[in-house]
Amino acid sequence: MYLNLNLNMNQTQKMIMTPKLQQAIAILQLSREELYAKVQEEMLSNPLVEVEEQSMTEDMRERELKNFVTSFTSYGNETYAVEKEVEEKESSIRREYDSLHDYLLHQLRCMTIDAFELQIGTRLILSINENGYLQEVVEEAAQPILSLIQSFDPPGIGGRNLEECLLIQYWRLEDQEDKKWAPVVVPIINEYLKDIAERKYKKISKALNVSLKDIEQAAGIIKRLNPKPGIEFAGHNNKVEYITPDLIVREIDGDFTVLSDQKNYPCLKISSYYKKILLKSNDADDQVCQYIRERLQSALWLVKSIEQRRLTIRRVMESIIGFQIEFFRKGPNALFPLTQREVAEDIKVHESTVSRAVSHKYVQTDWGIFELKYFFPGGFGTDDGGEISSERLKDYLKEIIAGENPLKPYSDRKIAELLSDKGINISRRTIAKYRDELNILSSNKRKRYLL
Repeated sequence: MYLNLNLNMNQTQKMIMTPKLQQAIAILQLSREELYAKVQEEMLSNPLVEVEEQSMTEDMRERELKNFVTSFTSYGNETYAVEKEVEEKESSIRREYDSLHDYLLHQLRCMTIDAFELQIGTRLILSINENGYLQEVVEEAAQPILSLIQSFDPPGIGGRNLEECLLIQYWRLEDQEDKKWAPVVVPIINEYLKDIAERKYKKISKALNVSLKDIEQAAGIIKRLNPKPGIEFAGHNNKVEYITPDLIVREIDGDFTVLSDQKNYPCLKISSYYKKILLKSNDADDQVCQYIRERLQSALWLVKSIEQRRLTIRRVMESIIGFQIEFFRKGPNALFPLTQREVAEDIKVHESTVSRAVSHKYVQTDWGIFELKYFFPGGFGTDDGGEISSERLKDYLKEIIAGENPLKPYSDRKIAELLSDKGINISRRTIAKYRDELNILSSNKRKRYLL
């Protein structure tokens, strides 16, 4: 066997990620909150970096408040109506008492009981969690005091489990018509809550030997009860979270303009104290001066990276407006299928740059506040050669289900057929996927037995 060892020189081109380039890429990807955290971190390690305080006029404060939008928690279909109603009614209870325990203790002290019973009641109340459930085993001697607490407001308080909580509320309903359904409601609460949640009405009907209409009537009553009676006090003192948009799009003289509110970006400056030291020093090799120069270069690059981040996000948004102009004129229903590659080619950057620029960035429009990723929906072809966005498809899906007969709801296959009649070809599995994203139940769970 013959081995031949040779040295050959080949010229190749490779892209090297310098530390500065890595920093610029990392900063582009940061959300607004992460950017401020990065600046704070740099200030701790670099004495030359300072944040310049910006004075705010009343108009600026008002404008900033308008830029905020509350992040709401999505509730499940079964409890949303109850919890939304609790939030909207501005309960006087929440204004007067700081916690659920305070409110219950106030009611306890208003009762005609002796000191020993007051001590037992206080202990029981302090064992009630934020959802309103009692978390302590109750001895027989304390049962009368527990029954007293369970008569307090809000209804359902002091239940030791979900079943007891719902039964307490049910027996306290004022509508006597609802109480006529006790022979059906009570056994369902005690034994078939899971089946009610899964809408297995036929199983319950057979087990209780009652009609499907009676089961649905009882289920309607149960769903009006609150599974978390302490919810109106939960998070009473929690800090409200906000989303602050990075950009604002406004229509000015018929054209849509991207505005960058400078308050949304940290205003950095170089410390004048260290600049004076550097200017006064005549010794170029002085270690202190060398350190200041190094920190100065780091600070200047951070400022440049932040400005480059702002300009890149702005360019991406301007390109999005060009592609999605109908959205800004007519609203979300006019959203057009768009890919990040198309925007990247438009502004002549790499697709990964667009991906980083739209991640966790928000824009305020006349139609609300949206993450920039929202403007890149997938698309579906139509029979006429056009395309519709996934968001528009979801709107079609909601319209079809809203117009169905609840006694005979459409299956996913039937919905696909109805969309096909509109010229939109889509599979049953895709329908099921988008229905799940919209929190819409399947046809057998949407079915009702009485109107």
